[in-house]
Amino acid sequence: MTTPTVTVVIPTIGRPDLRRALDSVRAQTVLGISIVVVLDRPDEQKAVESMLDGRDRLVVTDGAQGGAVARNLGIDSAATDYVAFLDDDDWWEPEKLQQQFELLDVTGGSVCFTAVKFHDGEQTTILPKEAFDPDRESLASYLVRRPGLRHGHGYLQSSTILVDRDHAERVRWDPSMAKHQDWDFVVRLLDGVDVQFCGAPLVHVQKDSAASVSRTRNWRASKQWLDQHGSKLDPHAYGDFVCSQVLRSALATMDRRGITEAARLTRHTRPSAASMVVGLSGTADYLRNRGRNV
Repeated sequence: MTTPTVTVVIPTIGRPDLRRALDSVRAQTVLGISIVVVLDRPDEQKAVESMLDGRDRLVVTDGAQGGAVARNLGIDSAATDYVAFLDDDDWWEPEKLQQQFELLDVTGGSVCFTAVKFHDGEQTTILPKEAFDPDRESLASYLVRRPGLRHGHGYLQSSTILVDRDHAERVRWDPSMAKHQDWDFVVRLLDGVDVQFCGAPLVHVQKDSAASVSRTRNWRASKQWLDQHGSKLDPHAYGDFVCSQVLRSALATMDRRGITEAARLTRHTRPSAASMVVGLSGTADYLRNRGRNV
């Protein structure tokens, strides 16, 4: 097997964890790797440059452009067979790319993702808890179904993705998505293409920080994703998404319009009991945030 070339796109705001991410790419057991770091906070340029070597490329945005714009700039900078993405606070096992290339070489697929070790404080969990089966459900339903209280039953994260560069250029990340950008990208990315799943947990994912966009309670942003992809969801997954995302966000901010909209959207759906509990936990989020502001 001739090892393909790959560009690893790392969007960053200049966090110190970037060094660990870079080291994990440099430790990969395959050759032909290019690194493109896209910095979305220009005032951190000197700090980031100190972490790079002469082989790495640095792209600096005008600032506060967001992860989708940063990843698209990385794709545009690539001149390799494949593109892989790595968040600046995540890191890879040394054989991550090698195992993905070997799997794609055998199957002839154009996209491959892996399981992860999800780190939440002192606790580490291997995700996903269930592999994606395209014969049973759509990818969109797989990602948002909530059969249990804890997330990760279905799971696909950006730092696991290896994709043919031409395909990534056609699909691209959507900067207009205020939330769920990963879910939006992968649902469109895997539409009609052969995808391979490597069950080995070759990627380490840090739980979102308190300032993470994905933790922002914004029911309208979740509704935007639903408007885009709701037709791909079965009634169970549709109800689960409304409860765990739209309702929870609306309750966390006590937005009456959002609560009313969530009630409307759940009609004729079949949310799980777990997703309803998660949705109602938005009330606890509201009380907790209110206590901090008193």
